[in-house]
Amino acid sequence: MKVTIEMNNKEVQEYIGGDYLSPEFEYQSLIQNDAKVILENSGFQGIETGDITVTIHD
Repeated sequence: MKVTIEMNNKEVQEYIGGDYLSPEFEYQSLIQNDAKVILENSGFQGIETGDITVTIHD
C-alpha cells in the first residue's frame, strides 16, 4: 500500500495546532507517523513510514 497526503500550509497549521512547539522541518515526519498509527489501528499492520508520502505546499 502506498499513501499520498497533500496539504497546504494552512491545513498543516490546523492539524499541528498552535500549542505544538516543533520546528517546521519536522511537520512532514509528524504527519507521516500519525498516518501510520491511524492506518495500523485500522488494521493495516504492514504499513511502513516509507509507504506514506506527505507533500506540503503553499
